[in-house]
Amino acid sequence: MRRQGVTILAWALTGLFCICARIDAGQAEPQAKAGGLELEGRSSRTGLASAVQGPPRASPGDAGAAQPATPQSTSSMQFEGGYLEYDRERRIAILKDGAHIEYQDLKLWADNVHDDLSRDQIYAQGKIELWRGKEKYSGDTLGYNYKTRRGTLSKLSTRRGVSLVQAEKLELLPERVVGYDVSTTTCDHERPHFRIEARKMTIVPGDRMILERVRFRVNERTWFRLPRYVVNLRSGEAMERFFIKPGYTAARGFTLKTAYQFYGNDHLYGKVYYNPSQFEGTDLGGHVNYKVNETHLGEFDFSRHESNLIRQSASRYQVAHRAEMPWATANLNLLLTDTTFGGLGTDTEMNVGAYVTRTFPGWSTQLSMEKRYDLDGDSYRFDQIQFLETTPKFTFSQTGSTGLFGSGVGLSIDGNVAHYREVTATDTTAMGRAETNFNLSLPPVRLGNVQEINASIRQTEDLYEDGSARHFFSFQANSFERYTDSLSSGFNYVLQDSMGDPSPFSSFDVLPPRMNLLTGFLRFGDYDHFSATLFQVGRDFVTGQYQNASSNFVYHTPLGGDRFVSLGMTPFYDLSSDPSSLGSLRLGSVSTNFRIAGGDRWSHALITNYDVLQDRMQSVAERSGFLLNDRTRFDVDTNVSRNVLGTGYDLTKLNLGITRDFHDFEGRLRWNAIQEEVFIEFYLKFASTKRVGVGVNYGDTPELVPTFGPGGPGASMP
Repeated sequence: MRRQGVTILAWALTGLFCICARIDAGQAEPQAKAGGLELEGRSSRTGLASAVQGPPRASPGDAGAAQPATPQSTSSMQFEGGYLEYDRERRIAILKDGAHIEYQDLKLWADNVHDDLSRDQIYAQGKIELWRGKEKYSGDTLGYNYKTRRGTLSKLSTRRGVSLVQAEKLELLPERVVGYDVSTTTCDHERPHFRIEARKMTIVPGDRMILERVRFRVNERTWFRLPRYVVNLRSGEAMERFFIKPGYTAARGFTLKTAYQFYGNDHLYGKVYYNPSQFEGTDLGGHVNYKVNETHLGEFDFSRHESNLIRQSASRYQVAHRAEMPWATANLNLLLTDTTFGGLGTDTEMNVGAYVTRTFPGWSTQLSMEKRYDLDGDSYRFDQIQFLETTPKFTFSQTGSTGLFGSGVGLSIDGNVAHYREVTATDTTAMGRAETNFNLSLPPVRLGNVQEINASIRQTEDLYEDGSARHFFSFQANSFERYTDSLSSGFNYVLQDSMGDPSPFSSFDVLPPRMNLLTGFLRFGDYDHFSATLFQVGRDFVTGQYQNASSNFVYHTPLGGDRFVSLGMTPFYDLSSDPSSLGSLRLGSVSTNFRIAGGDRWSHALITNYDVLQDRMQSVAERSGFLLNDRTRFDVDTNVSRNVLGTGYDLTKLNLGITRDFHDFEGRLRWNAIQEEVFIEFYLKFASTKRVGVGVNYGDTPELVPTFGPGGPGASMP
């Protein structure tokens, strides 16, 4: 057990804090039972008590006598149970054998319930399940006042998402709950291998959870303590976490990745990290979210890299601030970069972006400025990339469309006016530019009873400060017609062209290419088991050629069964002998995708690509997986492809893997026979993106290859 505890620590610390993020996940609320005895509110209970059809108060001669409950209804409180004893004078109801009470958003199930109607107090014992709105609590004993919404629950044990939460005592308050001697874990073992313990826990549902006097335990040993730990239940990122990920590679040497996510309150939270490596240097930085008030908030990023190989460092600082004003929204972005090139000097630059957005009835406008400043006056001598400045730019767009003459044609307009300064490696261009776009949406055109054509037009006008101009026109139309429940056809048509002078700018302001393309298709299938695109082809009227001719057929068994089978086949047709004529159409290649699965127990997938013209198989990929037992899974992943010379086939992938469930975490062993690598990784089952692993290359150049983050080796399907 001592050795197991040391082994678990390496991966447990990387995901232990993920437990608290799932505390507020909740569970599906059960349906309330109908019928039962209902009692009105306090102001009218006296009159109702005499009308209750349950048993009268027991006399001294038949003390303890009672009868089964008879369901009744009023408008406030509902009782239900296999047994009811009711004292009219003392106004006390006792329910047994599956007691159930509902009152407003309160629902209670328990073995036994004692309800003191005169004090609005419920006492319950045995297998308690209490719902307050969407919050569920389970325990052994309960005392609760349904008017003040205050109570106490003992021996809490409930699941929230994948987390098991237990507490010796839980205080239920109107706006929050407070627990004492709390424990939570995601380990499903009878004796959890790790857990978080806290002397006190305060939960504001849907907002935050505060743990006090926290201990993080692995195999009954306390590894570290915190006086206070806060979890933001509204955001999975705004919470406190700490990660440590060691590793080694031949290129970087020994590495260490550390990150601390902090959460003070909704006004200040973020993350800082420190990642040193033996050979390449050190990376450090962070991200901070801040909020001054409800109208001023933003983000701050900073990072720095110091190289060990050469005398070079780079720092980056960025601020993005947003201000919500009654008449507009303003955004300010600042980016400062500072780079040191060893003995060659430094380069310090700042990029400033300011944006003011305002909406009017039917319109949205924005005034912006983007400018770059050279703070050290070196004329960007170490900067090899181009940049663009706008000083300033005014953008406008119509939020809806305007109907024209009652014809069903809708018109919307958008555009911008700006002064641009473009700097490239060879030239600098500064010029004003105005752009206006006219968008027309045409009313649908019906042809017969089955066909409907939808179309739209876009006209763009560009004017430049030097007097040059250009025009761009685009027309799009599509049609879909259904002949029967299984047979349909349609087409998509795109026409676009430009005229006029070329743009003086080279890094942007590029128009789409000239196009005159019509694509038609014919489809068949019930879409429950079988669907097919019988034929699809496009005609480019610019070149006078046909293109993209293909079909597609898919069959699958009904979803949700114990076994699932699907088969897909896609023929691609060749037109290379004479693209201008469909008479040259011939079958070029066929791709198939076959999959069969037996629930969660086993699965098999096979993908093939066959070249009909060359009469040979181009590639075959296969993936299989099956359970060896309830906690062990075996996977095989292979791929065979035709080699570059076309003289034979190469085995390009052969991966074998075993995944083992160890209750609280999973371990995975992968063997890549082609790359001669063996990977071993561990991760918490419910936080698989937080993983640590190491790979060993046993070929001619042995090398350790660590793996961090989601996925992992051999995770992709060819």
